[in-house]
Amino acid sequence: MSGAEKEQGSSSRAAFNRCVRMRQVCEMTGTARSTIYKYIADGTFPKSFKLGQRVCVWRVATIEQWIADREQT
Repeated sequence: MSGAEKEQGSSSRAAFNRCVRMRQVCEMTGTARSTIYKYIADGTFPKSFKLGQRVCVWRVATIEQWIADREQT
C-alpha cells in the first residue's frame, strides 16, 4: 500500500468519525434546533452523545445517513 493510499484510508476514517455540534447539524439538515429536539423526542432523529459535561455531538456519517433515509421516503 502506497503512502497516498494509507493517507486516503485514514482520512476517510477520520471523516467517518468526525463529529459536529448542534449548529452544524442544523446547517446540514436545514432544520431549526427546536425541530431537531422534537424529532429526537419522537424517536425519528439520531440522539447525540456527550464528549464532555456540556458538549453533545453527532457523528457526521449518522446525520448524512438520516438525510439519505429521508430522501428515499
